[in-house]
Amino acid sequence: MNRRRFIGTCASSLVVASLNVVAQQKAKIFRIGVIDPFPASDPVNVLMQRILADIGYVEGKSIAIEWRYAETAFCG
Repeated sequence: MNRRRFIGTCASSLVVASLNVVAQQKAKIFRIGVIDPFPASDPVNVLMQRILADIGYVEGKSIAIEWRYAETAFCG
């Protein structure tokens, strides 16, 4: 009877120990959409990226910036 109790105790402790394991959460990447008539290399857009990096949002690590370029159409 002692052997069965020992094996049961070992098996139950392995089950309990494996329930306590928690996987590390993947960091969330925020997605920012920019609609702009100017390219990403425009000084204003570069300044925006620099300000975001200063407060901790680095493109490719914590944020993803999707650039879309609006065509300016003037009626007249």
